[in-house]
Amino acid sequence: MIDVLVGERGGRKTVARVRAYITTTMTDRWVAARTLLLSHRQAVLRHGLRIIAVLTVLGAGLGYLLWGSAWTRLEAVHVHVTDPQAPSTGVALADDSVAARQRQILQAASVTLGEPLVEVDTETVAAQVKALGRYSRVSVERDWPQTLSISVTPRTPVLAATGGKPGLWLVDADGLAYESVPSAPEGVTPATLAGEPASAAAAAATAVLAFPPQRRAQIQQVQVDAGGIVTVRFQTIDVRWGPAGQDELKSVVALALLDQPGVRLIDVTVPGRPVTTG
Repeated sequence: MIDVLVGERGGRKTVARVRAYITTTMTDRWVAARTLLLSHRQAVLRHGLRIIAVLTVLGAGLGYLLWGSAWTRLEAVHVHVTDPQAPSTGVALADDSVAARQRQILQAASVTLGEPLVEVDTETVAAQVKALGRYSRVSVERDWPQTLSISVTPRTPVLAATGGKPGLWLVDADGLAYESVPSAPEGVTPATLAGEPASAAAAAATAVLAFPPQRRAQIQQVQVDAGGIVTVRFQTIDVRWGPAGQDELKSVVALALLDQPGVRLIDVTVPGRPVTTG
């Protein structure tokens, strides 16, 4: 389309024709690209609208299933009380108190049968059950579609203590007085506490647990005086434990001296320099 042999006037005409051709070609390409881009945007928009419509339908269906359907409403609460002494978790207690504990747990859980299971606040239910104080572990789970499962592990009593609070209280390994009882359960060490209740209970429990199970079963009583001095009483021998601290070493020294003939008192307040009295 370009003829370089044309004269000056013709040259201008030729240049004009070249410019018109370039301009027309660029315009056509731009229009085509813009049309393609708009078409792509419209396709993406239509696809997005379809996705939103599907999600809306699914959301409405899920909402009805969780909140509106009778199929997902709370119809039962299962309470499982496990034995903390069992070799593996999940073993149910066999004693007669299980039914009473289950009733107490259900009352503390305070859930309403018939409400949507999705609305049951499992953390709140767990906190309410744990507030009873009797359980070291509380687990609450939704068991779809209609059941709430509550599993609890009772605290293990180490002491049956008097003196810290009115009456007789069970004390666990952490020194927590968690339950009032009419009498000491079998195998639980009697304790007499003075001074600050929490620290006295913790010191007494720590001293008792420092002994191995065979020796622990031989303990007749543990006492804590107002100054925090612990005394562990066996059948014929008293072990003056002293204040809390160095408990493992105190146990090793006391065990080495318990079978010494004629010994009536073992003082391991300073375990590196024990004192025995006949």
